[in-house]
Amino acid sequence: MIFTHATYDFLSLLPTSESLASRGRRLHDTPAQRQQAAFAPTVVVKIEVEEVNHRLIVDFVEDGRLVLAQGERKTMRLWFSNTGLCPIREIWLLAGRDDVLWVGADQESEDASRFSIS
Repeated sequence: MIFTHATYDFLSLLPTSESLASRGRRLHDTPAQRQQAAFAPTVVVKIEVEEVNHRLIVDFVEDGRLVLAQGERKTMRLWFSNTGLCPIREIWLLAGRDDVLWVGADQESEDASRFSIS
């Protein structure tokens, strides 16, 4: 697959289309290329699409809006579902610089013995 443009609407007011292609490198091989700017062919974004072997769906158990004050903490429950074809052996959690994540198994869960973080 080759993607040439990204199209989006900014605040549903300004439709925008951006090229994802980038100009090729500057050529300096011949005297003519050094005297007058010459560039290699344009580079486009190429993507290889693979089968969905690993697919993890994560949902919040509670649907309420999370509102926290400075220093306050709240326990949130997540439901993980593997809908892919292969088992998932690793999960990465990304947080902001000021965020703190603490991951643990629910004590009441039957599957708590199968849950491990390393």
